[in-house]
Formats: sequence, C-alpha cells, structure tokens
Amino acid sequence: MTNLFSYSCKSGNITYPDSDHFATFAIFSQYHDKSRNSDCAEKKVRMLKNIDKDKLVDEFSNAYNWDSLVHNEPNLDTAADNLSNCIQELCDKYAPLQKPSSRKKKYLDKPWICNKLLEITRKKNKAYNDKLNIPTESNRNAYVILNKQTTAMKRKNKKQYFKEYFEKFRNNSKKLWNGINLALEQTRHK
Repeated sequence: MTNLFSYSCKSGNITYPDSDHFATFAIFSQYHDKSRNSDCAEKKVRMLKNIDKDKLVDEFSNAYNWDSLVHNEPNLDTAADNLSNCIQELCDKYAPLQKPSSRKKKYLDKPWICNKLLEITRKKNKAYNDKLNIPTESNRNAYVILNKQTTAMKRKNKKQYFKEYFEKFRNNSKKLWNGINLALEQTRHK
C-alpha cells in the first residue's frame, strides 16, 4: 500500500520528548480497493483435505531449479519473490481456491467446530430422526446421550478456542473486541 502514489496519503514520524526513538505512521485517506468489496466478492477457501502430498513434495523437490531461482540469486528480494511464486503456483495447482458449499460456509466463522464435532453431530441428528420415526425408549436414550455429548464437546472446544485466542491477542484491543463479539455471536449491521 505504500507504493500507491495516486492516492492521497500522509505519513511522518511521531517524536517523544523523553525518547530518541520515533514512531512512523501512514494515513491513506482515499484508498478503496473495489476487488475487496465484501458484497461483490465471495469468500474463497483452499480445500486442503484431498491434496496428494506425495505428488506435491515430489514436484516441489524436482520441478524447480532451486539453484538458479533461490540459492544463487544475488538479490535477496528476488530470491524471496521466486520462492513465494513457486509456492503460490503449487498451492494453486494442488489446493486451488474454491467457493465453499453453503454447508461449509456455516462453519468457516466458527473455528472451534472440528471434524470430530461434525461427526458426532451427524450421529446425533440420525438418532433424533430414529427417535421421531420409531419412538422407543432406547432410541430416546441414544438421542439424549448423543445430544449431551455434542453439547459438551461444543462447549469444551469453544472454551478452549477462546482461551487460546484471548491469550494470543491480549495486547491487541481490536482483535480482543472482535473475539468478544464472536464469542457473544454478535454481528454488526452496516
């Protein structure tokens, strides 16, 4: 963003009377990237589940001439760009960005939902349908047990996730408030 000369920006150093260190700042007042408009662009994710790891490692090791791209490159910036471009090509080839299914979208904003929790939830839903279709005491008990397990696992995972989240971002107030709103399941309407 610092190379956007066509947009008005202000930058400078903040001086402190008791220190010889300066804080640097930049303010971009008119920058607006239309490609990042959340209304137009769908969020895409990399589906990492079906990657052929052997092919990926083999291509990473053999398909590129690392001596010319990175090791013998005198300019460190060019070497880093070459490495980054190669990794990006491999990611695009083996784990391309995809539009998630509507079912997957529900879980993207809830990182505490793991595959084990989804599996137990599917079992609980099957037990619920069995309880409705064949209302016996054993079906009811099976559903009650799975429902309790699902609720307990969801609470445990959510508690662990937010404990780690708040510990990680304890010095970042913006991330803390984002986490608080996520924990309370509040959303902003713009």
